[in-house]
Amino acid sequence: MDIEEIKNNLLKTKEEIEILLNEIEESTNVIKENPEIEQSDLAEQLEEKQDFFAKKTLLQERLEKINSALERIEKGIYGICIKCGGKIEEQRLKIDPTIELCRKCST
Repeated sequence: MDIEEIKNNLLKTKEEIEILLNEIEESTNVIKENPEIEQSDLAEQLEEKQDFFAKKTLLQERLEKINSALERIEKGIYGICIKCGGKIEEQRLKIDPTIELCRKCST
């Protein structure tokens, strides 16, 4: 397992998520700044705003996991289960490099 490669991939993903979050923020601002909302458009814009909020929430949660993984890399504890202190299986880390628990502790 190449920690430097994992770190670079996490940093790249973090940057992409931050860009998406900024785009969502800009899109919701456009909705807020439109004072001439037609009644027929109101429901559509409300639905769009809820969709943006759901996407934003998911992206923020993913960003938190990435930041946590990057912090564990910096501390030299990446790949160690936060519950039992055992080694997290490499296959689990390949599937999700932000995983914090070994297979035994995740059940």
